Amino acid sequence: MPDYATAKIADHHEPIVSPLILTDRLISLAQDAERAGLPIVASRLVRLALRTCAPLPSRVPIAALRSSK
Repeated sequence: MPDYATAKIADHHEPIVSPLILTDRLISLAQDAERAGLPIVASRLVRLALRTCAPLPSRVPIAALRSSK
């Protein structure tokens, strides 16, 4: 029987899969796609992996945007 309380608490914390593991898996899938003769799919997976590694954009408060005008 699943523990629903634990699953509900997990939703409010950091992701279970780290970006490094996700990136590694995406690159592995891209390599498999390239070997299977699917270069477009491989390219998309590599781009997705790169976006996963990219730092998150900093959030600028709305008040700061309004005061700069």
